[in-house]
Amino acid sequence: MGRHFSVDTIRNVILAVSKVDRDVYWALWRMREWEDEYRELGREVDGFEEFYRVVVKKRLERVERELRKRGVDVREVRWERLARMIPRWFVEWVSGGFDEGAVSGDVVVYGESMGFVLKEGSVEWEVFEESDEPGELDMELYRKLVLGKRDGERIVLYGMHGRGFVMRWEEEGIPEGVYFAEEKWIAQRYWHEGGDDVLVKVRLPVDAVVPTADKEWKTVRWIRPGEFSLVVLG
Repeated sequence: MGRHFSVDTIRNVILAVSKVDRDVYWALWRMREWEDEYRELGREVDGFEEFYRVVVKKRLERVERELRKRGVDVREVRWERLARMIPRWFVEWVSGGFDEGAVSGDVVVYGESMGFVLKEGSVEWEVFEESDEPGELDMELYRKLVLGKRDGERIVLYGMHGRGFVMRWEEEGIPEGVYFAEEKWIAQRYWHEGGDDVLVKVRLPVDAVVPTADKEWKTVRWIRPGEFSLVVLG
């Protein structure tokens, strides 16, 4: 796992973030005190090396195990983006009395522009960082981590689109890049004054959409006629 991070990487991240984050600054100060306490007992301890050994290394190993379970090629994952988790883990570790058990057990992984989490105690991955323009890696992770056995299910969404555009869906299908929402009121916010927009309710294949924001979705492929159901609500 050292190929993803090193002690020097962790040290540099924490020192940089401590300049702008008071919690990380406090944790760094407390860690230095902790090192001094050991030094007075005649033992040299490098806090950064301990943090790497008991927290970071274990977290990265678990991430890799969970990804392999879902058939993800771990070589493609954006490991460098996980560096943003280091300050959080560091503060939790120090605040918990330098106990590895005090650090969140959530498993986090990033693609190109999306973030995914397997929360502690859960068996289902979730999207916690959506993207309006998911890349190929984002979509691979989304399909393998989030969809998994859900592939083939349907999702009910609402949209606000031009009447003529909607009427063509029955014959032409729904194109890629069309936005929907989980709630009617969210979809209605996209009403264009003076236009001919209609509110629609659709049931779409779950593998045809990806979350772009909280309760908002976008089609990521052409959805053929017959793959979806459509109701015009007005």
